[in-house]
Amino acid sequence: MHVDDAYYSPMTNQQQWFYIDNKGQQVGPVETTELISLISRGALNESSMAWTEGMHDWQLISQIETLEQPVAQSKIAATGLPQPSATISNTSNSAAPASMNPYEPPRAAVPTHSEFRDAGALTTEYSGIKRLNYFVRNVILLVLLFVFIGLAITTYPDDNAYSIILALVGLLIFLVFYIRFALLRIRNMGASGWWLLLMLVPLASNVLAIALLSCPEGFAHHKKMDTTGIIVAVILGGLTLLSFIANIASALLI
Repeated sequence: MHVDDAYYSPMTNQQQWFYIDNKGQQVGPVETTELISLISRGALNESSMAWTEGMHDWQLISQIETLEQPVAQSKIAATGLPQPSATISNTSNSAAPASMNPYEPPRAAVPTHSEFRDAGALTTEYSGIKRLNYFVRNVILLVLLFVFIGLAITTYPDDNAYSIILALVGLLIFLVFYIRFALLRIRNMGASGWWLLLMLVPLASNVLAIALLSCPEGFAHHKKMDTTGIIVAVILGGLTLLSFIANIASALLI
């Protein structure tokens, strides 16, 4: 389709246009400013047809030189993306400091190690189980263990061998699940599973037990205790200390 040279020349606001609306009806005449306003509001899009004096036939508004820029800006606004010119201008103005030495190499603010660590602790989701889940699981496990041992004793009251074997089986099952839960809790704290070996060390096993019940998620990375963790640690630590003192006192009295 050929359009003569008058089509490509700049058009004034007095130029009259006809266009096809969304219902397929011919509308016009309208001035150039009104037509651009319709494009900006989304009433017309790149597939809409328009015609003005000097054009041989109807044509897509996206192919009309005078309307190319309004159509492009309307598409950018519809996608929600910033316009390139504004973005470049704002970026250059904000990035340039008041006094810049053109011979000085560019510098950037590099976060410190603690800032990287804190940011990672806030955004990382740790696997495993949290402390409340760990506590509830162990309570249920202890209850089941006592019930199992009680049934073993009452089922075979006259046969101590059977009762002892069943009690040992129950204790073994308890230890397997306890170790499994402890590993999940350690993983949730962001620590290594080797921490579990502290259970074999006197006193250190008590510290580990308190840590598993009090330390929040990701503690091994951010090293920060919350209020709940502090309260739980103080209570359990106090009870552990009282138990230790009581054992020493009873040993001395005997």
